[in-house]
Amino acid sequence: MTSPDWLPPEVISAIESGQTIEAVKLLRESRGLGLAEAKEAVDAFVRRQKAPEAASASETSPSPEVMQALRNGNKIEAVHLVREQRGLSLRDAKLLVDSMEANQQPMPSGSPAPAPMAPRKLSGLLGLLVILVIVAAYLAYRFWGGE
Repeated sequence: MTSPDWLPPEVISAIESGQTIEAVKLLRESRGLGLAEAKEAVDAFVRRQKAPEAASASETSPSPEVMQALRNGNKIEAVHLVREQRGLSLRDAKLLVDSMEANQQPMPSGSPAPAPMAPRKLSGLLGLLVILVIVAAYLAYRFWGGE
């Protein structure tokens, strides 16, 4: 993984003008990097540039609609509202909502409790494990005990 600290000025200029594809191309040509490595370096630089924006957005208090969605247990709606209100990416909005949820004060008595979440279904891995055990038992029977 590359560090964005050593990006050439022309790459930084391309990034700042919104030409990320051109920035990746310039970085590949100037440093001889592979596509994935150059893209990761450009993306890391962009993330680092946006980090102060996300930090300043998290310093402001959440809107009442976002807090109501969190109190109702509707985290997806809260993320959606944060994205609309603050213009954040999905990732940044989710991180912000997660921090809001962690810092949320306990609900005062008398307020309705959020709807309980549905129990999680078992993953498909359990079914796969059962099938593998059955196939192994069948093969053992055929080769060692059967016909």
